[in-house]
Amino acid sequence: MLKKITALAAVILLSGCSGQSGEPDALEKSFKASLTLSEGFAAEAERVEGSGWNYTLTEPESVKGLEITLLSEGKCVVSIGEHSTVYERSELPRYAPLDLLSSALDMCIEGKGVKTSVNGEKTVRTGTVRGVGFTVTSSGGKPSEVSFNGGMTAEIS
Repeated sequence: MLKKITALAAVILLSGCSGQSGEPDALEKSFKASLTLSEGFAAEAERVEGSGWNYTLTEPESVKGLEITLLSEGKCVVSIGEHSTVYERSELPRYAPLDLLSSALDMCIEGKGVKTSVNGEKTVRTGTVRGVGFTVTSSGGKPSEVSFNGGMTAEIS
């Protein structure tokens, strides 16, 4: 009888921990990915540690080929073909989707200002950027989804 109670207690204790154990994954500091924003935009994205982000829009057709580079030094370069314009990132609209996305991911990659939890095979990070809450889900060191309070989402593959 004692063996059955011990076995039952072990099952209850171990099953209560499943999905919550393990270490959070460390996000890669440099990577390439495809992303789809809920606003109907799609892009090829690249993050280079110490440099910043580069996005090449692929959808919709009206903006296909537009490049947006968000540099770590605080500049934003917008290019189409041979034409480029440089802005200060501080000049961008407060809630510019790609700047907001980059800032949230940078916070997660750097581990600054985010809370981290593990749910099975996935790591979930939450935080706030410019007053907007966000959740980043990752697995194996790569982000897979970012969602912002207010509805914007980004699927990353």
